[in-house]
Amino acid sequence: AGRLRGQRGGAGPGAQARPLMRWPAGLDARRFLADYWQQRPLVMKGALPGFDACVDGHDLAALACDPDVESRLVLHHPDDRWELRQGPFEEAEFDRLPARGWTLLVQDVDKHLPPVAEVLNAFRFLPDWRLDDVMISFAAPGGSVGPHVDAYDVFLLQAEGPRQWSLDPSPVNRTLRAAAPLRLLEHFAPTETHELAPGDLLYLPPGAAHHGLGEDPSLTWSIGFRAPSVGDLLRELADTLDALEPAPRYSDAGLADAEVEPGYIAHAAVRRATALLEASAQAGRASALACLGRAVTRSKPWLQPPPSAECLRPDSLAARLRDGARLRRHPAARIAWHAGVEAVWLFAEGEAWQLPPEQAALARRCAAGELLGAAQVLPGGSDTLAVLADLHGRGSLELLEPR
Repeated sequence: AGRLRGQRGGAGPGAQARPLMRWPAGLDARRFLADYWQQRPLVMKGALPGFDACVDGHDLAALACDPDVESRLVLHHPDDRWELRQGPFEEAEFDRLPARGWTLLVQDVDKHLPPVAEVLNAFRFLPDWRLDDVMISFAAPGGSVGPHVDAYDVFLLQAEGPRQWSLDPSPVNRTLRAAAPLRLLEHFAPTETHELAPGDLLYLPPGAAHHGLGEDPSLTWSIGFRAPSVGDLLRELADTLDALEPAPRYSDAGLADAEVEPGYIAHAAVRRATALLEASAQAGRASALACLGRAVTRSKPWLQPPPSAECLRPDSLAARLRDGARLRRHPAARIAWHAGVEAVWLFAEGEAWQLPPEQAALARRCAAGELLGAAQVLPGGSDTLAVLADLHGRGSLELLEPR
């Protein structure tokens, strides 16, 4: 781990001020969304002035030794062979690494080291539910993860050391390198190159090819944004339909003799299956909100908040709130909400609840992590109390006793 020690002398994570985005001249959040978001890369020099990395290579190596932390080592050998190792790692493994040509990557550092999560405040001009995680990578001299494209938006924040980024914003050839353990581009023809120093930021939309490299040790924070795939949403829809009683199933009432042939799927059977899928698509349009809300609030199992040690009934929760206790979103919980005409939806950890339509302010405060006391909760009545008690029991909300 000593080999990973950064320029800060190995100081552990500490508190840092809430960062604010400093936009280039002539640009602000609105123009960024209109002209760059999901369209083209943007380099922002000094985007986070006074940024405190608060994590060095030593801290990152310690995290990578933890079995509850997702980590990887990428090695690029002199013979142009790529190697991928999955954590957790033993500390001695870092001491055996070569002097150059490797990168350590640790996912979800914002969940494991709360001070890191402060950087997300600089990105509140984007929907909270789109924020995914802060991945931090330490690159030894010559370390890289190779030229590649991502399927999601990412901001690359340089934390320590310089790093050079080569870009091809619209690669024509996306053929992947054969027999490589990573999804590396076989052909990479960069059209621009940028040198990033600490505090600089590089925005990359989905599909932009990029390759980072440097001759000095460096730390890079990758702020990634969640973008559910069609498959993610369809899996949520499948779970929704399967939960119906009775669940929709293929039916062939009026089966004709001509269809009964060993192993043969008749045209009529295909038409029935098509009609069933079309009916499911109609249900999908009605359930799109539920599918999206569940998909974007699902956490990796090892990152989910633990269930509460006590199971409170709604009336018990009401009594505790009257005595001065308050509810607040658990730091590890992913919560989103939607204000509909007939109900307000709350989503947490892949599950959905409905509140009365007048409870939009409560849902917003819940998702924002604000404190919820008797004045905010009790006017919602028994239905609201039942939802919040359930969220507390699952661990998404924590109950803070009065001091």
